[in-house]
Amino acid sequence: MIYIFILFNKLIIRKSYFSHYYLLQINQNQSIIKAGGIKNMLINERQQEILNLIKTYNTISVEEICKKIYASPATVRRDLTDLELHGLIRRVWGGASIMDASSGEISSFIRQQTNVQEKKRMAHACIEFLKNDSSYFFDSSSTVSHIIPFLKKISGGIAITNGLCSANALSNISTIKSFMIGGEIQTQTGASIGGNAVEQLANFYCDVCFFSCHGFSLTGPNEGTIDQQKAKAMMIRNSKLKICLVDHTKFNKQFFIQTCSISDIDVLITDKMPEDEYLDVINKNNVRLIVV
Repeated sequence: MIYIFILFNKLIIRKSYFSHYYLLQINQNQSIIKAGGIKNMLINERQQEILNLIKTYNTISVEEICKKIYASPATVRRDLTDLELHGLIRRVWGGASIMDASSGEISSFIRQQTNVQEKKRMAHACIEFLKNDSSYFFDSSSTVSHIIPFLKKISGGIAITNGLCSANALSNISTIKSFMIGGEIQTQTGASIGGNAVEQLANFYCDVCFFSCHGFSLTGPNEGTIDQQKAKAMMIRNSKLKICLVDHTKFNKQFFIQTCSISDIDVLITDKMPEDEYLDVINKNNVRLIVV
């Protein structure tokens, strides 16, 4: 059972099902994305190839795409239009690009398809921190959402999230109480954000906060938007144990706003050993490092 706060703390809607973006593999050639209120979208193998190319090169021309996947310009342009309509890419003159990395507003679908195995390994490392009758914050990141299935191993706990993907996963776990924070739905990231979301988060205190970030520099984790930062910062402030999950692709990246300092983190989980300069900072701040 999942409880959803909408707009005001006094208004609680109790639901047994909550829908958000999820991916179903139909066969080897196509997938389907379903989203509440958004038209279903089939992505065939060619469109997936195009999406992978854009993720690899950040920006790529129609001409280059045609050469790499052996498709006509008309076909590629049609596929790019479909991908843009569903928020997966951004069209630019003569081609397409990934969503603006400086803002961190990358489609939740793209994030869910990136570094999946690394994210699962990091999530598995979190099992030791899941205890009966404990409370947890889960941020809206795709990385943290991979922890949710392991909650079936415990009972009597409480989970709080502002992520639609995590809320959907929590709705399938009956052994704990789950709360979905209300607020403005950020369509690209699948997060509930804004002043109301932060105000609601301020009323909760949890034993553990699981969070990720858009980038990680020598000063700590950072985000591309203020709204994301405020929600995560409140979760971190109101929790006893702070656990940050960061895959290797996020190191040496500095975006718009700092989420917290490295000294605020108790446990840092990553999939590759960080560079020496990061190890020095981690050790100086007494952060426990787990490499999976």
